[in-house]
Amino acid sequence: MSLYKAFVGEDCSLVEINPLVLTGDERVVALDAKLTFDDNALYRIRETWP
Repeated sequence: MSLYKAFVGEDCSLVEINPLVLTGDERVVALDAKLTFDDNALYRIRETWP
């Protein structure tokens, strides 16, 4: 749910997580992530990501 909140709250146009791995203690961990922001919302994004 947190990923969805980041996607909507930060005006993302793309959120990509790749790869996901399963650890020895059976947790799912993202090894890499990519966020692309909506260019039309840059004025709002700069308040969060200066």
